[in-house]
Amino acid sequence: MKFSGVYWLAIQDIGGFTNLSEELAKRGKKGTEELRQIVGKFFQEAESKILNLRGRIFKLAGDAYYAILPACINTKRMEILGNDLLNLKSLKKYNLRTRFIAVQGKVEAEWIPLSEGYNDLLIRGQTIYDLDLLEEKTPAGKIAVFGSNKFKTFRMPEFPATKRVSHYGAAHRPLYIAFLEIPQDFTLVHKITDFFQTYKENIKLMKWIPLKNKFKALVIAGFPESTGREAQICLETFFKLRKDFENFEFRMGICSGIVFAGGVRTKRFQEFAILGDRVNVAARLCAAASSNDVYISEEVQKLLIGKFNFADIGAIKLKGKEERIRAYKPQEKVLDIFSPQLFAHPFIGREKEISMAMNLAKNRKGFCIIGDAGVGKSRMLYEIKKKRVQKNIIEIGLPPLSPPLYFLKEIFKHFPEGDFPEIKNYFEGSIQLPAIRVVKLLNDLFKTKNNLTIFAEDIHWIDEASLFLLKELTPLPFQLIASSRPEGENIADNLKLEKIYLKNLSPSSLKILFETIHGAQPDKKLLDFLIKHSEGNPFYFEQILIDLQEKNFIKKVGNRFSISEDTRSLPFSIHSILLSRYESLPPEAKKPTEIAACIGFEFSSETVKKALDVPCVNFESTCTKGIVIKVGPLYQFKHALFREAILNSILEIKRRTYERKIAQVFIKEDRTAFEIAHHLTEGGDAYQALPYWSATFDELYSRGFHNEITNIIQRLNDYEDENIKKISSFINASYLIKMSDYYDAEKILLQLKKNSKIKKYILLELADLYDWSSQYSKMAQVLKI
Repeated sequence: MKFSGVYWLAIQDIGGFTNLSEELAKRGKKGTEELRQIVGKFFQEAESKILNLRGRIFKLAGDAYYAILPACINTKRMEILGNDLLNLKSLKKYNLRTRFIAVQGKVEAEWIPLSEGYNDLLIRGQTIYDLDLLEEKTPAGKIAVFGSNKFKTFRMPEFPATKRVSHYGAAHRPLYIAFLEIPQDFTLVHKITDFFQTYKENIKLMKWIPLKNKFKALVIAGFPESTGREAQICLETFFKLRKDFENFEFRMGICSGIVFAGGVRTKRFQEFAILGDRVNVAARLCAAASSNDVYISEEVQKLLIGKFNFADIGAIKLKGKEERIRAYKPQEKVLDIFSPQLFAHPFIGREKEISMAMNLAKNRKGFCIIGDAGVGKSRMLYEIKKKRVQKNIIEIGLPPLSPPLYFLKEIFKHFPEGDFPEIKNYFEGSIQLPAIRVVKLLNDLFKTKNNLTIFAEDIHWIDEASLFLLKELTPLPFQLIASSRPEGENIADNLKLEKIYLKNLSPSSLKILFETIHGAQPDKKLLDFLIKHSEGNPFYFEQILIDLQEKNFIKKVGNRFSISEDTRSLPFSIHSILLSRYESLPPEAKKPTEIAACIGFEFSSETVKKALDVPCVNFESTCTKGIVIKVGPLYQFKHALFREAILNSILEIKRRTYERKIAQVFIKEDRTAFEIAHHLTEGGDAYQALPYWSATFDELYSRGFHNEITNIIQRLNDYEDENIKKISSFINASYLIKMSDYYDAEKILLQLKKNSKIKKYILLELADLYDWSSQYSKMAQVLKI
């Protein structure tokens, strides 16, 4: 939809809005909410004044907005409007100084439909050029109005209905921001808009902004979800655009950081707003870039080391910035390192093992893949799932250390409401059955329902209770496919599983793997180096190769890759290499990654954010380094070895602090008593953990999970901390009471009674014991105390 004619164009630029946004971001949620209210109040007040003159706000541009008004308004009335807008209550409260500029003239415009569901009004011509020029020359606190009183038309453009966009609640969040500058050509605008609407990567065109005789596209990546590849996506998008539209002149600026972003909505106006210093930096980098080039900020460049070559532009002076900003110009793409995403590289050298696995899977026989850490067990399970062609198979993952109660609940998610009411009621607590009875009831399920396949990774870590459950399930018609390190081989035997052994890859397989990924061969020296230090372990091979590349020890010479002469400074143990790669993370990424390691193998950024009490956390660099990967809304450590290396590097006192913070977050999130108790115990708060261990015991006992209770008692007793051992004794006493062993329970509780910190719990447990054993005089004495 197009229109043209004579109108007033106005811009109000709010000085200090960016600084206010940055300051409020430091205050966490309260600061974000305060800024949300400030922005909403300001636009409501400004829109009210403009609507009184039949005008409309039509675009946000950083800390400024554009408005269009009828040409018939005389200059005096426009000056009054400017004064009113300069003195809005919302601006005065925060001492925000603003300027107002209005220019009357011919306007040529088009509505551009954007991917986020709303229409963007884009204007070009001399009037917008004059407006931007006048805005540059007008100081803060001043008004500039340029026009005449000769036009009498009341005409205004028709504003189309637009989809509501404010479901993206405005908040401080980490984003990658890019500005793309192109010639002032509507045809090119539509082509680039179409490009972004059909582009498969996680990058969005949010709006077009007129600037003198150019158009600028504001592009963001990492919203609403991050994949960890945003820096690379932004850069590759620019190069693809430049290639697809090679007859046009382009330039781009890219940076990343915390910005205030989300939907802003008033009575007649809505748009996706982005405020913050990083928005200004991206715009200035774009302006500074030479023709057909892209400039990126230093934090983006660090994430792309090893993927692109760069020209260091140096610290450059950007308009509106006191300090200089270091800029880089990416050049050609270099050797692709192994993808940090799990299972992205070719599956090489496992033809025999995968054939054995597929035959067993086809015949519904259980089996276990056995191999050392890093040899490719998880990859093997992934390939088996991918190749399965049988229909009517329900696949349920059983993580190690997963309580059987959780596992059984997972099974029943797959069946319609009303099926197996006896078992479903069991989970809801309305009836109590021994766990073994539940297992026997599963017979009916397997006879009448679809086949069931259970994938259980890393069963060498399985707890006794889960192992008991799996053994009880063994006679039932289901298939168990598992993986384990060699120390869990006896567990595979107990479960009557066939065994498939994964050994390290042969030198010829490693060479094929390198060639398949990189499209060229390694020379003999490089291949010998990789074989020697990885010993054929695929994960070690990958991590050593990434480490060499990040340190610029690999270069391409002709058709081959070679290694630098001097590699004596490199750490060669896998533990050292993993720590080296972790240490190369930017400082702001290390603490969130440490917290994540304490949470577990899988974690959410939201939990980490709450534990650190910050407005947001960013795992892009950790993903880019291949330390964690994103799986749906959650993150996982790419390999257990990464998590182990990070955990082992954290000082004990720091780790305990982290664990206590995680526990407090879990309490607020109403997580399970077991999870809260575990993190409080790891944090050294044994006595604070006691009520949660007691609640865990009560639930497990009510469901008949006796093996799991004894497993927890043993686990707590294995701690060196004497206070935790006392908690183990207390839970043991509670269990003995339930099992009617009152004598031994009383002995334990009377011994623990000397500890004043848990005396209240001990006395209550003693009262319970005396009640059950009909020792009412003793019970009365305890209750008196």
